[in-house]
Amino acid sequence: MTRRSTTRRTLRGLLAGTVVAALAATGATWAVCAAVQATADTVRTRNAPAVLEAATARAALAEADRLAVESFANPEHVLTGPGDRYRGRIALAGQYLAQIAEDNTAGEVVSRQLQLVEGLLVSYNAAIGQADAQLRQPGGAALGSADLWHASQLLHAPDHGILAQLDRLLEAQRDALDDRLAESGTTPWRTASWLVPSLVLLGLLVATQVFLVRRFRRLVNPLLALATAVALGVVVVPLVGQETRAQVTESARALDLLVDRWRAHTTETGATARRELLVLLDRHCGGERDGCGDTVARVRRDLGPAAAGAPPTDERELTREAERINADLEDAADERGLIPLVPIGGSAVVLLVLLGLLGRLEEYRYRVR
Repeated sequence: MTRRSTTRRTLRGLLAGTVVAALAATGATWAVCAAVQATADTVRTRNAPAVLEAATARAALAEADRLAVESFANPEHVLTGPGDRYRGRIALAGQYLAQIAEDNTAGEVVSRQLQLVEGLLVSYNAAIGQADAQLRQPGGAALGSADLWHASQLLHAPDHGILAQLDRLLEAQRDALDDRLAESGTTPWRTASWLVPSLVLLGLLVATQVFLVRRFRRLVNPLLALATAVALGVVVVPLVGQETRAQVTESARALDLLVDRWRAHTTETGATARRELLVLLDRHCGGERDGCGDTVARVRRDLGPAAAGAPPTDERELTREAERINADLEDAADERGLIPLVPIGGSAVVLLVLLGLLGRLEEYRYRVR
């Protein structure tokens, strides 16, 4: 009694297993690389911009407040009002807020918080405008000073002021950035999902070539050797992806440090504005003159003691650092060109395996042991 040769069955099993393993390894490799690239793209286009926009919006508003107080302290304020530089900073802050709404990745809570900030900003602008109108009037120093105090409260109040609201919004954006990085982080499960099918594929390719050497006495099957080389190229692509993720993570750390410097800059600017406001109020409402001595006392109590002057931060330096971080993130995102190579390489492996084994299968179609 004859039976079909086991060689044919073994070749068919190796062929089927290698093709399945190639498809599985390609799919897993592509998924890992795509996740890393999606993170790099989202961080570059939304997370990082939203964080920077929140930080710079705070700085712009603090600077606008300082410029307004400085302008009102100038005797020529009756001609200039709060000044063009103040208006420019307010407009810039408004642009940042609008951009945060587009780039927001922290959910609906931040959207509602943005609406609150925008409403408070309208009130702040109105208070500055009212202070300007009062200070232009003879004898309007007391009312104008009260309006300035009210504007400062709207901006600097520790719990519910505009800067405090923006600080919470900033933290929400930083948390969203951290969450996004964690989604593409290296975990045992994610590593195994790519590594196991890749090792199985390489193992089957080697086992197939060893079988062919033993059965057919041929040292090398060129097509299978080439398939093995292509498979190695495919399965190492995630290592490049991990380098991309490391670069994005490093940029995120640099962004955290930059945000802290923006915060320090905003604090310095706010302290300067408070000192100048208190000087202005003392001039307009010193003691009980004009009946606004209580206003000065409340400013000192509610705004806190004026901080000692800190070394000024160069805003241009902070801007250059932000540009450098954006450039680094752009470089990381440019690695996306490797991702299409994964399915192309996987398809090539399948084709080479088929071409390398189908001929041997034909030889054994009618053979029996």
